[in-house]
Amino acid sequence: MATGISGILDKINKIDKVLGCIISSYDGIILDSSMREGSDPEFEAGIGSHKVSRIKDTFKRLEFGEIEQITLYGKEGNQCIYDFNGNILLINCHKNANINFIGIEVEPFVEEIKKVLAG
Repeated sequence: MATGISGILDKINKIDKVLGCIISSYDGIILDSSMREGSDPEFEAGIGSHKVSRIKDTFKRLEFGEIEQITLYGKEGNQCIYDFNGNILLINCHKNANINFIGIEVEPFVEEIKKVLAG
């Protein structure tokens, strides 16, 4: 499983302005990561799982249905988080990244990850 996911994460990292990515469980347990040197994948996976948990709770209370993607914009960087059946894909992006463009490019890889995790 990890080899398939590793290859997909490597492809995501080749998208312009992507700085790294992690696939983890809702509990923050890393299944695989491809982060730049100096990053702390364990910390990021833990924080990512917390973000998803809080947002899922909010959406449930608002009766908005299940989340699919979370996009966060910061002064020094952006982050995309995809949610699929107990796992999250967290993608760190440069502060000047076109998040909509990255989302379009990432979508086929999200589908590949879903297939790898299901099989």
